[in-house]
Amino acid sequence: MRSVIITILFFCFCQCSRQSQHNYVVEVHKGTELLHIINYLAGVYSPAVQNSSYRKAVDEWFVNFKDHPVLDVARKLPYNDFVDLGWCIQFPDYSITFPEKYGYFDQIVDKNLLANYLTLSTEFAKASDFMSFFDSQEDNYSKWENQFLTRLREEKPLQALGNFYQIPLRQKIYFSISPMGVVLRANIFQAEISPENKIYAPVIIPFDNRFIDNESKEPNFKYSRVSLNNNVWHEVSHLYWEYLNAPYRDEILALKYADSLSINFKTFESDAQNTYSYIHEIIADAVTIFLKKKYIGVEEAEEHLSLNESYGSPLYRKVVNLIENEYWDNREKINFQEFTPQIIALIKEEGQ
Repeated sequence: MRSVIITILFFCFCQCSRQSQHNYVVEVHKGTELLHIINYLAGVYSPAVQNSSYRKAVDEWFVNFKDHPVLDVARKLPYNDFVDLGWCIQFPDYSITFPEKYGYFDQIVDKNLLANYLTLSTEFAKASDFMSFFDSQEDNYSKWENQFLTRLREEKPLQALGNFYQIPLRQKIYFSISPMGVVLRANIFQAEISPENKIYAPVIIPFDNRFIDNESKEPNFKYSRVSLNNNVWHEVSHLYWEYLNAPYRDEILALKYADSLSINFKTFESDAQNTYSYIHEIIADAVTIFLKKKYIGVEEAEEHLSLNESYGSPLYRKVVNLIENEYWDNREKINFQEFTPQIIALIKEEGQ
């Protein structure tokens, strides 16, 4: 009887991590992991885990599919961020809902290439029986999800963000645990890429030894205190900013600003879109630095800020100071969306 009770409790705890947790979910997403595995096999990147049992399992399961046509298509993509397209694939039947819009992806590569990437990815999944592989890793996935979920509950970085912005997100944050992923990033265009999943705002959470206290040879998502807060504050701030700046989008796109760091933001043909992307990074990290000062320590915040300044932008400190002096103590009267015009005015003045 005792073993039955323990089994039931363990099952309930594992299932808990795979379901809604307040305003967030923590899961290994099937579509994201499929595309991470394809990109790994294509040599698009080298995962942080070099010799783990999970990587060995991937190598052994997919050994006969290293010449699949999807790998050639994956190699034509400029970087690894296109895995958000995994949300367009339905499981277990591998059907695809092709988006009418691809967020900003189709501003980087041809839309036909992206559609072909999706089509061939599902063919790869069928031929390799990806779902059986995914099911075989259930214990690992549950363990890694619970590691990150536990740290979220202990550190409460989302509560700090809610207190900061003073306005709720409309989407549920989906922390996409990615044992084969290498890029920590937020998907701010979920509604365009996968309209049927628009209630979710995905944030990819890769394994990286820099983010944990003790080096590990296996995927480990027990993020250290500083890394968890820093990474969640930054990536989720991208989600907040994309939502909150909507009333001012045209004004932001019209901003003219350049410094020694912004010249590195040349992803798009449009200068306006490049500047918009740069401001996204400035806001996300300025908020992170400010919260780090409030909740982690002044020295850690200053070290972070000085590092950013060394890359060539004075805008970080100016935005942090503006938040400190004009927003923080007034946030319950004027939320961050209502404060946004002051940020725009600052950037406009600095750009003159």
